[in-house]
Amino acid sequence: MRRRIMTTIVALLVFVASILGSFGAGLAATEKSVVTSIKDGIEGDDPVARGKAVGAIRDLLKSAPRHAPQSLADEWMPALRAAGMHAEAAELALAGTLARPRVSPLAASLQKSRAEALLALKKHDEALVAAKSYYNVAMMRETEQAILLLADALRAARGEPAAKPFLAEQTQGATASTVAASGSVLSLIKVDPAPYEAAIMQRQGAVDYDALVELGNLLLLADRTKEARETFERAQPLAPHKGLSQSIENVARAMRAEDGSVARANAYILRLRQDGK
Repeated sequence: MRRRIMTTIVALLVFVASILGSFGAGLAATEKSVVTSIKDGIEGDDPVARGKAVGAIRDLLKSAPRHAPQSLADEWMPALRAAGMHAEAAELALAGTLARPRVSPLAASLQKSRAEALLALKKHDEALVAAKSYYNVAMMRETEQAILLLADALRAARGEPAAKPFLAEQTQGATASTVAASGSVLSLIKVDPAPYEAAIMQRQGAVDYDALVELGNLLLLADRTKEARETFERAQPLAPHKGLSQSIENVARAMRAEDGSVARANAYILRLRQDGK
């Protein structure tokens, strides 16, 4: 059943992904020697060195917010997870997201890592909330991953009887012409917005494209989905030409989060494609 559900959803997303294309290489890496040194500290057996490595990451997320979060996602997060440092991974994933919410694929990657780390810690309720935030912020091409991770979190927190209806709703929602009902499984998972409130408040007066994208991603993570869509819609006319496909995807992601399904988001992207925009 799970394979059939995913096949239905993936089939609808393939063409959408081809429209949006892939993003560029992203942020420049933090100084390579520093990245390597921290990674070596995590991978070693010395607990003192591991502690220093984690402290160095915390410091870099504050002092080098344009570069360190990408190094966290690409290099340090896999090392932390492999070393069984799940508590540190969950903490740093949140810190990295708050440090660099502008880059949507990065925010999605770090949120996915946070949910997976909380699952590994058996903090099932927290993992479920984090998985919903990942569903909200995930790139369109990651929709299948987001659905499966959320289903796993539902099984861990509430058992298989909760996961099956969610998967069924996602299959139905992939082709539905209306938004999800307010009583859907997804709508009953409540996200605590507290970790994102200060960062959201700092950007409430945003008027330029980058700041609006930051605000939109933070609103998605906080599950304030209607506000996120409206924010991304305000940002879209301000997008640079090379960022047009990203601005379209931002609106689509917010639609998916707002509805709890991909149908309207897919239709929006395909309509723009047909209109030649």
